[in-house]
Amino acid sequence: MRVALAAVLAASCAHGRPPAPDFDLPALDGRRVRLADLRGRIVVVNFWATWCAPCRVETPSLQALHERGVTVVGVDMDDPADDTAARVAAFAAEQHVTYPIVLGDDAVARAYGGLALLPRTVVVGRDGTVVGTISGMATPSDLAALTSDR
Repeated sequence: MRVALAAVLAASCAHGRPPAPDFDLPALDGRRVRLADLRGRIVVVNFWATWCAPCRVETPSLQALHERGVTVVGVDMDDPADDTAARVAAFAAEQHVTYPIVLGDDAVARAYGGLALLPRTVVVGRDGTVVGTISGMATPSDLAALTSDR
C-alpha cells in the first residue's frame, strides 16, 4: 500500500498538480460512485445544491459536456435532513440530467478544502490530479479550457 501511495504522489509531483481527494458516495440510482474508479478519464466534479441559482444556470453546460463524452459527477451538497434525494431527483429530471449525481457530505467538503461558495467545479485529469478549480458558475468556455485532452 505504501509503495502504491508513493507512486501516486510521485506522479502527482512530477506534474506539479495535487492528487484529487478520493470519495465514495451514494448516487441517486442506489449505486456508489468512487472517484478512483474513474481514473484514466477526465472527470468534472461539480459541487452544487438545489437552492443555488448559479448551480441551476450552469447545469445545461455540464449536461452538454457529458453528452460530448466527458465524465461529469454532480455532488449535491443540500442539507441531508431535508429529504434531499427526492428533491435532487426531481431537479435532475426537470433539467434532463443524465450524468451521475451523488449525495455529498461534510467529509467530502473538507477533503476539497471546504465549500464556502457553490457551485464549485474541480477538473481531475486522467492521472488523478487536480487540473483546475472553478469557484462560482462555470461557463462553457471555462469547462472547455479545463477539459481539453489532459
